[in-house]
Amino acid sequence: MKFCDNCNNITTMVTTSTDMYFKCKSCNINYPVNDNDTLIFKSDEKQIINSDLTRFLPHNPIAPKIKKKCPYCDGDYARYIRIGDEQTIIFGCISCEKTYSNANVIDNTTVDT
Repeated sequence: MKFCDNCNNITTMVTTSTDMYFKCKSCNINYPVNDNDTLIFKSDEKQIINSDLTRFLPHNPIAPKIKKKCPYCDGDYARYIRIGDEQTIIFGCISCEKTYSNANVIDNTTVDT
């Protein structure tokens, strides 16, 4: 997964019969692929939680949006992703942009949900 250097939006992988690259739909900038780019992202859960994947989660247009009360600001809507082999659900509040899971807020403060 790549993010645009200009606007920080998630880029989309584009493949043709002769080429493959990442494209930002907002800025219309193309980024070439390199040997480190793969279609599968493997990492330990702590790295994922502290990555751009969760940092930009509240504004990720690809992530599903649901009605869920935020434990920080009582906002009503969040976007979410599932990560890891255990399919942990990570939520990103659209109002305050904080990230939390079902059992714990990402900064390890317990939250009842």
